[in-house]
Parts: sequence; structure tokens; C-alpha cells
Amino acid sequence: MSTTTSLITVSQCVPLADSRQIALTLGIDHRSFFRMIVEYQEEIEQDFGKVRFEITPSGKTNQPQKYALLTEEQTYAYMSYSKNTVQSRACKRLLVSAFTQAKAQLQEAKPTPMIPDAMRKRAQANEDRVPHHLFSIGCELPRELPSQQKFQSAQLPDDAAIENSIRQCFWNDREKLGIPDSARHQYDHVTPGGRIIKAWAYSIEYLPFFRKWLREVYMVCRFDTYLRNRARRIAKQKQIGASDVRLLPQSEVA
Repeated sequence: MSTTTSLITVSQCVPLADSRQIALTLGIDHRSFFRMIVEYQEEIEQDFGKVRFEITPSGKTNQPQKYALLTEEQTYAYMSYSKNTVQSRACKRLLVSAFTQAKAQLQEAKPTPMIPDAMRKRAQANEDRVPHHLFSIGCELPRELPSQQKFQSAQLPDDAAIENSIRQCFWNDREKLGIPDSARHQYDHVTPGGRIIKAWAYSIEYLPFFRKWLREVYMVCRFDTYLRNRARRIAKQKQIGASDVRLLPQSEVA
């Protein structure tokens, strides 16, 4: 069963963008946009999975019209190929909002995922501070990590700031991913203590790259290392704490 709201079609709990609606929002003929989809289909599918095509009767003579239903990653990738016009930028912002709203509606129908409250609060505090043309890793993680079985199984406590590890690893891998230094920009970030600091966010066109990297690189190759390092830090802190207690006078220990 599918439902359509604005630019997005939700099919089998997956938000998809209709190429006809994108072309309409861009103010161009759908045939032009569809030609671009077909032209770059092979390289898009290599990175972001198979493009879904549909056929429907169109026009007065009910001639069959072929169109595409694009995943969020595929949509952002194709939009990065479009000309950087005022209308194109406006369409990109609308798509970001439409996908966000669709995912929020889907999330409301699901059980609350196992995300540390502190992580969720940090993301919520900065969601509206990140410019529309950028994405923040900290704000994306509460949306992306619930689908990662390894993360759910780990059941990290509230004080686990895994965002720091993910940010550092992603920045270290930027050259392998083909992400230029110029794609990183600062925005006003609010800390848990209420201070405003400068923090980093990335151009929205690289969001599909981040999501793919998170699934296929960090969760596969780096997450276990993070857990081991965290366990060692906790053990060391406990050891230091026990040592400090042994050094105290007996009266203070009691």
C-alpha cells in the first residue's frame, strides 16, 4: 500500500520521491529530468541501490508514462547533478523537509528505538540550528542508528558519546570518500550546558555518502573497536578509582 504526501510517496514503509513531482517543483519537463535519471542510472545504482521505475497511463490518450521512485539517497545524488539555480536550491530544501516529515510520521508508528536520551536531546537541541543546505552528524545519528542491529544490541548507556568517534572517523575517511575540505562548514551549535559554540556540518549533497559509510564502514569495521576502547577506558577509570580509595586514610574510607 502506498500513500502520497507532497513530494514523497511512502511505499512499504520506505519514503520515495516521485520523479514527476521533482520535475514539477524544478519547473522543468519530466522527460528532461527522466533522461538524466537514465543517463546516470548505472553509477547511481552502484552506490545507492537499484532505481525503481513505474509505468502509468498519462494524457488524454492514456499513453504509458515511465517515471522513477527514488530513495532519499538516490534523490540527493541526482539533485547534486542539477544546475545550482534558485529554483533548484528551493527544490532541494523542500525535498529535505519532505523526507524528514515522512520519516517522522513513519517513526511515530513504530516503537521508540533504543537511542540514549542524551544523544537524542543533543540532536533535538540543534536540529533547527543546522542550515538547510547542510547536515550535522550528531543530528543524523538518532535517525540512522536505530536501523543498525549491532548498535541496538550494544545498548549503550546514556553517557556514551559515540558521536565523537563517528565524527572523527568520518573526517579521517573524507579523502577516500571523495569529500573535499570545502564541503565542511561551521554553524552555531548549542552544548548541553547551553553555551553556543562553532561546530561542523557538511553539504547536504554528501549525506548519502555519510549514510552509506556509516552502514558499510563504521558499523562493520569501527564500531567494535569503539566498544573495546570504551570498555578499556571504563575499566581503567574503575582501577584508578579503586587505587585512590586504597590510598585514603581508613577514617575517610569509612
